[in-house]
Amino acid sequence: MQDYSRQLFEMLALQNTKAEVDEMITQAGIKELWEGLGTFISGKKLKIDGLNCGEVSFKMTRKHSVGTFYLYSFQYYFVYKDKMIALGYAAGSTRDEKAKTMFENYEKLFRGLAGNTVFVSKWE
Repeated sequence: MQDYSRQLFEMLALQNTKAEVDEMITQAGIKELWEGLGTFISGKKLKIDGLNCGEVSFKMTRKHSVGTFYLYSFQYYFVYKDKMIALGYAAGSTRDEKAKTMFENYEKLFRGLAGNTVFVSKWE
């Protein structure tokens, strides 16, 4: 996972054209970004504060010395002033069903927080 994560963030750090950014923020592009990091649940393009945004929902399972950890997450990706901005919201537990239930309970909150994100410097 670490090699893939490094490659992902190196790719995102490159100067991308508007067309390349638009392709990354399609369902296929979003899904491709997350291959190898976890189980892709859904992805979609939306607008937040007038900016194109990619929303990814995924599940990660990680083995640790104390047991297995399950994480369900929303990640939001924006490109603002030539920078990739990521917001993440997650719920996790050592029990898969508990993590999934918590995530479902917080889904409305997570989406509400993301949907109300404002880039203050954009309006100054």
